[in-house]
Amino acid sequence: MYRRSSGKIIGISKDMLRISIKASYTYKNKNFVGSIFWGSMFAAVDPIPIVQLMQLLGDDYIVWDKLARNLFQTPCT
Repeated sequence: MYRRSSGKIIGISKDMLRISIKASYTYKNKNFVGSIFWGSMFAAVDPIPIVQLMQLLGDDYIVWDKLARNLFQTPCT
C-alpha cells in the first residue's frame, strides 16, 4: 500500500532519527481543488515513526501505533 501513496523515502540518517520522504503530485492524488490530497501525504509518512521506533528500541519492546499527528512543511525554494 505504501507505493500507492506516491511516497518515496529519499534519505535516512545513520542513527535512524531523521528520514526524508518525497510525496509526488500526480493525477492519482490530486483533489477537487487541484492540490495534493492530504490522505496521500499522511499515507506516505504514517508508517515511518513506528518502523523507526522498532529499529531504535530493539526486540525488547513492543511498539504499537495508537495516534499520529503530522506537520507538513513545504520546502523553501
